Order: sequence, then C-alpha cells, then structure tokens
Amino acid sequence: MSNILLKKLAERYTLNTNPDVATTVEQGLLQLSSGIYTEEERFIFELLQNAVDSYDEMTNETLTIKIMIEGDYLVFMHNGASFSPRDIEGICDIGNGNKAKDTKKIGYKGIGFKSVFMRSTFVTIKTGEYCFMFDKQYWEGFWERNWKKEYGIKSDEKVYLMPWQIIPIEANVPISLDTSGYNVITYIKITNTLSLEKKIIKLLSNSQFLLFLRCKNIQMTFVSNNNILANVNKKCNGNIVILSSNGKEDSRWLTYTNPEVEVPKELYSNIKADINTPQKLKDAKAFDLSFAIQIDNNTTVPLKWTNRSLN
Repeated sequence: MSNILLKKLAERYTLNTNPDVATTVEQGLLQLSSGIYTEEERFIFELLQNAVDSYDEMTNETLTIKIMIEGDYLVFMHNGASFSPRDIEGICDIGNGNKAKDTKKIGYKGIGFKSVFMRSTFVTIKTGEYCFMFDKQYWEGFWERNWKKEYGIKSDEKVYLMPWQIIPIEANVPISLDTSGYNVITYIKITNTLSLEKKIIKLLSNSQFLLFLRCKNIQMTFVSNNNILANVNKKCNGNIVILSSNGKEDSRWLTYTNPEVEVPKELYSNIKADINTPQKLKDAKAFDLSFAIQIDNNTTVPLKWTNRSLN
C-alpha cells in the first residue's frame, strides 16, 4: 500500500502538470530553502521540532534522538510516532502539513523540513512501512525526455525543472546502520561533514534549548564515526526540570505552566484581522504560558539577562 501513496503523490508533477508550472514550483522551493533560513545547520532544529511534535508520552517515557555522521551521511533518528499517510502528504507539499490546525504542535507553516535541502540534494526517509527519497539528480533532463505537443514550443533559453523536493521516490535505505528502537530515520547526504560536525557540537554545547520543549524527558546524542561527541538531556521531576550535558548536570529549573491563558478579546480581534497570522493562531482563543527560574539546592539563582527564560 505504501508504494500506491508514493506513486499518487509523484504523479502530481509527472502526469498532472506541465513544464512551466513544475519549473515555477521548483524555483519557489529553491528560494524558500535558501532564503528563509540563514544558518545552514538550521535543519537540525527543524528535525528536532518535528520529533517533538511526533512524540507521545503515553507510548514512550523519553523522547530519544540520535544524530549520526556516517561517511557522507548525516542521519537523524528518533522514537516519536512513525509517519501516517497524512504525514507523508504533508512532507510532500508546501504549507499543507498536518500541524496547521493543531495548537499543541510547534510547527505550523508546513515548510520546516524543506530546510534540509539547504545542505543536501539527496535525502531518504525510512518510517514504518515507508521508505522514500527526494533526489535532485533523478529528475535531471526529465522534461527533455518527456516533452509533449500540448506543452507548446520548448524554449531553448529556458531550463525546465522538476520540484524534486516534494516528489517522493520509493527507495531503500542508502547505508546500513543499527536503527532499532527508532521510528523515523532521515538520511541526509552531505558534502562537507567535518564543517557540519563542528556546528552540531556547538549547537549542543548548551542544553538550555531543551527547557521549554513540551516533552518531559528528552535524550539527544550526537555520534560521528562511532565516537560520541555530545549528549544533552532533559529530565522532569514534577515541576523541576534538570538539564545536563555529557553526563554532567548543567542547571535545574523551577517551572510553572498555565495551559489555558485566555487571549484578550481586543487582541483576538486584531489577530483575526491580520492576513499574515497563521490560521491556527487566528483560531486559538487560549495559549500556554510557561515560566522558568533557575534554582540551586532548592534556592533561586539571581537572574541574569542571559538566563531569563519565558515561553
């Protein structure tokens, strides 16, 4: 059944479109992946966000994430829920993800995954019964080989493209790894793994980015060529959050969350009228508000500008 869904999604741009439309979509995707995200390692946080949104604490006590560099690949895997058919449709589209109306999910634009294409033109996803790839090279010269009379005269001055970033191709995993215990594995082919390795170590050098993620317990490990280079953890004990790096406690925080803060009527009206506000935020009549203050031996730590935390 998985290949039927993948085939149906691919046919949008192989059977049910024309070269000009496909080229316009591809050019838009190029601008999207390169223009919105200024840091090339941004996709790590986008994949983390997706993992958090897929996590179900009723199924797993801890969200476990493993990032690996193996040869020419960066592999991001987690034990959140496997992709549903709706998830597959969302990742093969633009702005049509399954988080668009869910106020409990972080993402809402439906474009976060596209950030991986800043660094790679060959990405494979293995999840549940699905294994598919996005491959730029696979589609090179497609329109030259498949031009039809109804398309009109082919311009010699125009390069006709395919939006490969949203066309899934049934595939096998590109490299052999032990992925037991993980439900979503993303294989990203990278040209300069050494540069990326340094940036990931820097990203994981401060565990505080885990503080307000909605998962109570998170374990995140970075491994390069069988060497553990970084490990960050979040553990909740009631309303106390303990953050640690490489087996050593970094900080602990006293947290408070009000899950139902009502949006003031005047503000709600202004949000509804703003054409740039995502629909799920327009519809939200309440929101979560969380505070955290650092503590040491159950005593609060004097606030500094660098460790103020509000979400």
